[in-house]
Amino acid sequence: PKSERPKSVQVEPQVEPQPAEQPKPESPQNVQVETQVEPQVEPQVEESKPERPKSVQVEPQVETATQSFAIQGHVVSDLRRACRAAGDKIYYLQLAEDDPLDTSIIFNVWLDTLPMGTDTVDVSVASDCSYFLWEALGTKMEDNTSQFIQSVGGLDSECDAYVQTIKGVHASASGHWLAVSALDGMDGGWSCIPKDTISNVLRYFESTTKDSLLEWAEKIGSRDCLSISHDAGPQPPNPYGVQGLIPNAKMSDLLSFWSALGVPSVPSDIRKLMEMHSLDRVEFHLTMTEDSFARAGIVIHNPSQEILSRIEAQNTSAAVLNEFGNALGTRPYAVEYQFLNEPFSYGVFKEGFQIMMRYRLALGN
Repeated sequence: PKSERPKSVQVEPQVEPQPAEQPKPESPQNVQVETQVEPQVEPQVEESKPERPKSVQVEPQVETATQSFAIQGHVVSDLRRACRAAGDKIYYLQLAEDDPLDTSIIFNVWLDTLPMGTDTVDVSVASDCSYFLWEALGTKMEDNTSQFIQSVGGLDSECDAYVQTIKGVHASASGHWLAVSALDGMDGGWSCIPKDTISNVLRYFESTTKDSLLEWAEKIGSRDCLSISHDAGPQPPNPYGVQGLIPNAKMSDLLSFWSALGVPSVPSDIRKLMEMHSLDRVEFHLTMTEDSFARAGIVIHNPSQEILSRIEAQNTSAAVLNEFGNALGTRPYAVEYQFLNEPFSYGVFKEGFQIMMRYRLALGN
């Protein structure tokens, strides 16, 4: 999840989209690249599962784990098809035959650059469906990710930086992401899962926000870096993102994350929702530029059905969001409470606090 700039994506609007390629019966690659291991399906224990909406059919979860961060997702046999079916529920992602929107064209470009060996796809959706971030990860994504970087106007030097970084942090998986908004905002870049600490990863980037993050992380004992990302657009600023684990999280830790960055007070409705969560697994998500930060989010896993219902009740786009989730075939695995810094809204992204629903798909047979 990352910051974006409007319409920095270079697309060819008249290109006829290629039909999605049918997948070969190939097992997903385990993230341990030394050996190719087919991930094992682990049936979940009934009492540990959060309630699911009755309208959603949920299959077993599969793990394609990397270091201490186990990537789990709803198992599908064709990630492209699943993403396309869900995207068709959103008007600005539908690929119309006549005069398609730029957002739908670039979404199709992102789909076309997904190799058959993609392990997972993460989708972060604003609860009002005004913003989507799609992220694909796998163990053999370098060529496809470089292709996508060039598709969004990234330079060869950005492709080189991507390859050098995933080697430097000993990434166990990497890939590329696309962000689009209902107001025609678009952006894209690369991401990876490092085998490294937050402090070591931050050495690859420059930001005045870095010291504030490190001081806060040290105070609450946050050490493990779960993912990093970079905006690959052709025009600066090009924010980079860091996501890390908050161990033994308390509400005071979550609120101090925003206050350490100088974020205004958290709205009461957001805070009340956060207080309803069981804080068994909580992560922070921060995207930074050289002289500021763009997005700052708290990601809380395993939301209860009561929390999801509360969010739905406050949301005028609940029906569209439900259709999207049903098309994916799963419920949100996490809720992110995210703040977008005003200078980075560019008139096409919603500034201030918003609620993001996170879904995850995993390739399986």
